[in-house]
Amino acid sequence: MSKRDSQKSHFRRRVFERYGITINEGEYDYLVSQIKKRTAQVTFLYKQSNRVSIHKIIYKQLSLVVVYDKLRKSLITALPQDCVEVANIHNFVLEFEDS
Repeated sequence: MSKRDSQKSHFRRRVFERYGITINEGEYDYLVSQIKKRTAQVTFLYKQSNRVSIHKIIYKQLSLVVVYDKLRKSLITALPQDCVEVANIHNFVLEFEDS
């Protein structure tokens, strides 16, 4: 199993564990494409490293906070729902600092 396959499997388990939804192959590819295209459903929150970034995605009427690996073009994990508020605060602080 490749690193990308391991990340995908981990992501799908965490989405089910933390949000109660099952993500199939097509839905996974759709979420990745939404991040790559930077659609209206995706909010960039912050960059963790040169290859890893945190995003909020509106999907099935839920706000998913996800970790994206741009090198492998894969979703690494889904953070817990309470991270949505923390991520929003972090994003606000970053925007405030840029002002």
